[in-house]
This record gives sequence, structure tokens and C-alpha cells, in this order.
Amino acid sequence: MEIIPRISVIVCTYKRPALLKRCLRSLAVQTLDRRLFEVIVVNNDPGTDPAQITALYPEDHRGFRVIDEHTVGISRARNRGWQEAGGEFVAYIDDDAMADPDWAGRILDDFVRVFPRPFAVGGKVLPEYAARPPFWFSDELETFSLGETPHFCSSVRARYGFIGSNMAFTRKVLEQSGGFSCNYGMLGNVIRLGEETELFARIHRTCPGRFWYDPKVRVRHGVSDRSMHLGSRCTRSFRSGRALAAIDAAEESKNPLSRKILHLIRVGPALPYRILVFRRGIPTELVISLQDLCERLGYLFAG
Repeated sequence: MEIIPRISVIVCTYKRPALLKRCLRSLAVQTLDRRLFEVIVVNNDPGTDPAQITALYPEDHRGFRVIDEHTVGISRARNRGWQEAGGEFVAYIDDDAMADPDWAGRILDDFVRVFPRPFAVGGKVLPEYAARPPFWFSDELETFSLGETPHFCSSVRARYGFIGSNMAFTRKVLEQSGGFSCNYGMLGNVIRLGEETELFARIHRTCPGRFWYDPKVRVRHGVSDRSMHLGSRCTRSFRSGRALAAIDAAEESKNPLSRKILHLIRVGPALPYRILVFRRGIPTELVISLQDLCERLGYLFAG
């Protein structure tokens, strides 16, 4: 008798075969019973033959399959993934990330054992380096953590949800919400952001208080060369601010100019402190402030 998988792991990929191969290897060695999960690779590059993807599979690839989504865009690819999923839970990991061996099992455990039942589960994202970072860089810049204790996210935190490389949902909540908005998210190599934040904010409005954080649900996310360039980090922060402004504008009735000005001035108190610690030899703090300022400028000057 065939066992239907409980959890579907979605890996959306675009022109990164070497990184994808590493990701798939981490999924092939999960400690969870292989009959309880499947891996769906969503090929979002129209120029890549599915056979090129299957050639990257590890030797033991039971439950792996590839589907094509020819319309380029991470939101479309992620939606295609959950629509094809056979499991009642849907977990996402980026193609440049590697999951801890117990990653899928812990996600399934959290959905089944935590009460009240979560609508979403997320965990830590830690950096993985292929090259030596610059002197001003630190793990803090590429780490996502909400602490060392499992908990339901507060109302304020839940609005922003989890990082896209380590997030999982019930299939039911994805169906009810309609999934990711195609107005947000990367389009191939074109930087657009906000697709995860927009979805979490939308789910939180109708289903508050049910996002579960588990620090032992961990992935290691590759830090690209681009992420180690200050200009690229500032550009990304600016566009993140624009995306957040669009999300806020869609759900709030406050005066948009007042909202933008308040968002901008929130950075003020942090700047003197970070300039001080920079003088004491902690350049990462200044980088964080610069990113923060760029994000708020993006928010302020969003259309």
C-alpha cells in the first residue's frame, strides 16, 4: 500500500545547478522516513531542460520529482510548488541552502505536536560561505534567529513571518490565502522583494497568533559574492523598503506621507550608537545602520 507523504518540500531553482545539487544532497539524507516526505524541484528557467535537473539528483532520490514553471518569477514558482504538492504541509528551502538532517522531521513534528496547531513553522537561517568575507562582514548580517526557545511569534513579529529559505505552511492555509502574490518577488535575476512578508501579513490578518518558531529547524544559506558587496546590500535594502511600503499601503488607511515619515525617523536613535561602536572597531554595526537607512529611504520614496 502506497503511503501518501505528509510533507512536501519545495525547491524553486533558476540557473544555479551547482548550488541546487548541494541542496538536493542535504534533502536526500533527511532522517525523516522517506515515505513521509517528497521533494518537488520547480524549474523556473525556460532554457533549462528538466533532464538537466534530474542529472543533479543524488544517488538516493526516492520521492524526488521536477516540474517546469516557464513563467519566470519566484512567486509563480512557489505557487506552482504548493499546487503540485501531495502533502498536507508544504516546506520551502532555497536552491542555495542546505537543510540540517532533521529539518523535515522537526517541521512535521511541530505541525503535528504543537497546540494550538500552527499555520506556519519557521526556524533559523545561518550563513554558509564559499569565499572569505570582507573585514566589515559578520555572521550577523546573514543570520535569521528569533532566539533559542521555541514559541509562537508575537503579533508584531508575526506580521513579518519567517525567511523564505526556511518556512513551512499548512497546505490548507496556502489554498485559503491564494498563496504568494505575483506582484512581489524576484523575477529571474531582477531584484523584487517582499513576497514572503506580504503573504505572512495577509495570513496574519485572518489567522493571528499561529506562527511557530523552532530554533532547531535550521538551514545554512549560501552567501553570494553579491551579498559581500556593500553597494548590493544597500540596493537590496532600498528595494526591500519599497516593497514594505507597498504592503503597508495595501492594508492600512493611515495618511501615507505621515506613515512614511514615521518609518524614516525610526532609524534616528540607532545611528549615534552604531557610529560610536564603529569608532571602537566594530564596522558591522555601521553596515547595519546603513542598510537600515537605505531600507527606510526606499520606504519613503516608494511610489
